Amino acid sequence: MEETVSAPQKKRSNAWGIGIITLIIGFFAGLLAAPKQNLMSTTTGNTPAASAPTSLISQPPLVLNLEMNGQKTQIVGNPLLADAATGATYIQGDANAKITMIEFGDYRCGYCHLYTAQTMPRILEQYIKTGKVRYIYRDTISVGGNETVATASVAACANEQGKFWDFHNMAHLRSSELTSLTGENLTATLVKMSSGFGMKDNELQACLSSKRHDQKYTTEIELSRRFGVTGTPAFVINGYFFSGALPFEVYQKIFEHFGV
Repeated sequence: MEETVSAPQKKRSNAWGIGIITLIIGFFAGLLAAPKQNLMSTTTGNTPAASAPTSLISQPPLVLNLEMNGQKTQIVGNPLLADAATGATYIQGDANAKITMIEFGDYRCGYCHLYTAQTMPRILEQYIKTGKVRYIYRDTISVGGNETVATASVAACANEQGKFWDFHNMAHLRSSELTSLTGENLTATLVKMSSGFGMKDNELQACLSSKRHDQKYTTEIELSRRFGVTGTPAFVINGYFFSGALPFEVYQKIFEHFGV
């Protein structure tokens, strides 16, 4: 037998129905109005060097399909949301160059040593000195520890005397002499080596004793983590993140992509 619904019950039923419809409409309207998420997530823990940076913007990556030594290779650069050059200290090259290349490095990183010895000199001669590339170096830690921090501290003090790049290259090219050294022995050896390219020892020692660059180094580490640097060397070229030391010919192709 069909139940008869009284007028008040009908009104309550209509009210509930209207309320549910309103909630559904509001839900979908909220989805349409919500801003798109710009940041890509990364996995935590032992993240490999090639993982995507956390500061990526949701736009297509730069993909280069190359042929190297008879083999097809794909190189991928992920676009960054923020400018990795902001606040940088160690810079060389023309400020108006078409390309800005940023290296994140670790003074105890073997691949950084190889890159500095084999690839960087060619980039310097063909692109930096010719005004095509502005080059920036930023500190981070991937495999080193206190020794990386100690070396970076001497580098910061060397920069006060206009000798950062001399020191930087020396620390990488003579790394075999430094590998077994730690603590005060490492710092003393770095100071002694620095005298070879005109550093004033008393000014260098005074700078190191003041520890005035310690906070800068901490900031650099935090910055590199924000950009997703977990392995070194890592590079940002015109806003695109590339992980690992690539052959010189690959950098050439990347530069060509940007019109150089």
